[in-house]
Amino acid sequence: PGVATAHRRGTRLHLRRCLLRVNMTTAASSFVLPMMHNTGRLHQPRGTGAFVTCSRYSTSPRWVGWYQRRLSRRQQYNSIATHPQRSQRRLIAVAGSPTPTPPKASYDVNWGQLAGLYRNQIIILGFSIFQNNTLQAVDFTKVLSQFTNPELVGLGLLGGVPLLAIGYLIDTSDNPVAASVAADTNALTLRIFGGRRNLVTVGLGAGFLCLLTGIAEETGFRGLVLPALSERLGGNITGGLLSSSLLFGLAHFSGSFAIETLATTALLTFCGAYFGLLYITSGSLVVPMLAHFVYDFGSMFGAHLTVTDRIRFVSNSMNQPNWGILNDPPDVRRRVSQIQRKYGLDDDFVKFSRATFYTMDIDKNGTLDQMEVRIGLAALGRKCSKGQMQELFGDFDEDDNQVLDFAEFLNLVLQLEQRPETLYRGLVGF
Repeated sequence: PGVATAHRRGTRLHLRRCLLRVNMTTAASSFVLPMMHNTGRLHQPRGTGAFVTCSRYSTSPRWVGWYQRRLSRRQQYNSIATHPQRSQRRLIAVAGSPTPTPPKASYDVNWGQLAGLYRNQIIILGFSIFQNNTLQAVDFTKVLSQFTNPELVGLGLLGGVPLLAIGYLIDTSDNPVAASVAADTNALTLRIFGGRRNLVTVGLGAGFLCLLTGIAEETGFRGLVLPALSERLGGNITGGLLSSSLLFGLAHFSGSFAIETLATTALLTFCGAYFGLLYITSGSLVVPMLAHFVYDFGSMFGAHLTVTDRIRFVSNSMNQPNWGILNDPPDVRRRVSQIQRKYGLDDDFVKFSRATFYTMDIDKNGTLDQMEVRIGLAALGRKCSKGQMQELFGDFDEDDNQVLDFAEFLNLVLQLEQRPETLYRGLVGF
């Protein structure tokens, strides 16, 4: 990585390892559920993207101004949580800074990205068919005829249920890694299908995409790679199964060695082994194809329901006068008013803090327990162990009832060094 030095008005800025984020279209091998989760971080909190090193820097005033503004923001947000004894001027600077207009989520289907995913899977299927002309490992006529076999179809559809159960455990787990994986899945679904609930469009679009993905990937990995590796290993089917499963996981590796990425790769390897086992025991590619489809579609459709439900609930509520205020107990309203006056918080700060609060409130009971806070912070890229979460509650749970009301949560937001608009956007995935 280069080191750039920029000069402007006598100011010398030493920039080490300047990283620029570039958006990337999801690669063909990246979008395969199981698991959609791998396409999330590369490795960042909200979506597909990659970091590339900038080896050449401009010393123009535009770049220097950007650097100075960034340093200024860092100075404003820095050390609020670790140095509470300092002057409250920094905290007031964060809380009372001009409120940026939050970008709205796209409520329409991203047809361009969806078409790109279709194209990628068609390319994978076409390449598999081309390779099969040489290997002669798959009889496509036989495979097509087996789609009319009710026993094989039923076995394939039921075969995807265990993976859906595993996906549900991941989505509801308070483990920071699992919470990050689930948040990335929701963000990916939001980018593709938008924030407006449209069951027909999403059902058809996701259904065709997931079926195409299952056919293309199972043809390649189970139909071609597994038999070829087994033959190279001297007819060892177990060795071919394990090695092809490992290749399946590595094919979805995003290049980051973060714990979430490694866990996702391991999980994908397990899914590859599961599909391979279905293929070996049934003797038909139709079974793993349909199991793959069931898991992909269930994960994508479930994520769409989760995301749109959160957006609709919070957005509709925010448009109502005195939203949430009347539902707060009198003691909570009094403490919120005191906090707002003490730190000079504007109405938008409190409004988006409340939106973040209700987005994290999974059971919608008006309070946040340790699991809900841990999942929410993990979705924002702030991972806490159970011990750290207990310490956090010890600092902010004023009445020691093991849940945070909105006033206690507002104190927590003030220590997160970010505007609540940013927190809310991070939770809903846009």
